[in-house]
Amino acid sequence: MKTIHSNHDLLAGVYEDMYEEIRRYIAIRIKDDDDAKDLCQDVFLRLFDYDIQAKETIRRFVYTIARNIVIDHLRHHAMKQTYTFYIYDRA
Repeated sequence: MKTIHSNHDLLAGVYEDMYEEIRRYIAIRIKDDDDAKDLCQDVFLRLFDYDIQAKETIRRFVYTIARNIVIDHLRHHAMKQTYTFYIYDRA
């Protein structure tokens, strides 16, 4: 169940501990460091939507969010390329 998270200290600690690790995880998959930084920020912003109780349980959850964000990004990128190709091919 989604709730607004009130434990900012926990999330700040998770951010400090995992930011570089998650950024690299994303960058390896999308091959663009600037987009990886943006998507990494999205990962940690999404954590605010959930009621996280313990730092020990959050690691897997952060990776799940990162994986889903990467998949969404790759889908969007593929669709954008398809339609761009279609538009320029028809011109």
